[in-house]
Amino acid sequence: MRTTFLGCIVLSIGLLSFGSCSKGSKSGGTEVGEFLKTPTGFTYYLFERGPGRKINVGEVAYFNVIEVMDDSVVLQNSWVDRKLRKNQISEAGQISRDVGPIMDVLREMHIGDSVSFTLTPRDLNIPTEAFQFDHLTYFMKLEKIKSQSQWQAEKDSMQAVFDHYVDSVRLLTEPMKQKLQADIKAWKGEYADKIQRTPSGIEYYVHTLGTGLVIENGVGVAINYVGALEDGTVFDDSYHDGRPYAFTFGRGTVIKAWDDIFQYLPRGSVATIWVPANLAYAEAGSPPAIPPNANLFFLVEVIE
Repeated sequence: MRTTFLGCIVLSIGLLSFGSCSKGSKSGGTEVGEFLKTPTGFTYYLFERGPGRKINVGEVAYFNVIEVMDDSVVLQNSWVDRKLRKNQISEAGQISRDVGPIMDVLREMHIGDSVSFTLTPRDLNIPTEAFQFDHLTYFMKLEKIKSQSQWQAEKDSMQAVFDHYVDSVRLLTEPMKQKLQADIKAWKGEYADKIQRTPSGIEYYVHTLGTGLVIENGVGVAINYVGALEDGTVFDDSYHDGRPYAFTFGRGTVIKAWDDIFQYLPRGSVATIWVPANLAYAEAGSPPAIPPNANLFFLVEVIE
């Protein structure tokens, strides 16, 4: 009864609008509070029967989900993200355990249904030794349904918005390069008395101090940037790609300076930073663009 117990805990702290954990109430001919099975054999627990119709093959499910590992570690929570997950229901001939539990359970749900189910590595057809967990528990609520044509129209609209964004960002490539080169010239002059320094030795000049969240270890960061040598030679930028560069702060996947400086720049900040070689590419450099022992400048924009 692990799923039921954990589901009631989630309900009690108000994370989900699932209704009651009490067993035995009837809704639409199905007993709310009982364990049910999909045609392929996955067992799930029905918390609440929604007022809407059942989803059909080919339609797209918009749902909230919480995924919890071993009853303690939350791997995802769409209520917190405020972003509904989407999944198009596959053809009946494709029904199999290989499709995955979320799809399998979604096929059985009505709009407004709230369910939970628990899976082990064996249920997911993966070797037990490959993953360091005993089980995963899912809490899921089907919020709405869209037809394939409605979904396609939504995707087309989102793609148009994205394409416009990409084009607008690309237009900033040359202006931002020129901005960084001007900042480099002003570094020891106009900017000198306004430059701040981190304990590690990074210097930075804040053009705009953002009002967004402060970045901490383990948090995802997205930035637009231009990088240049001290003589103003630009070696890289994100603007020509039309999209920001993303990484996880404090995990050692970028140069040391980037795993330091962004804790001082909340989301929405724009700053020019000077990075000593030992916090960049040090003696190795990054041939052919960055020579050994090169100090670097970056103009960075921390995306909200």
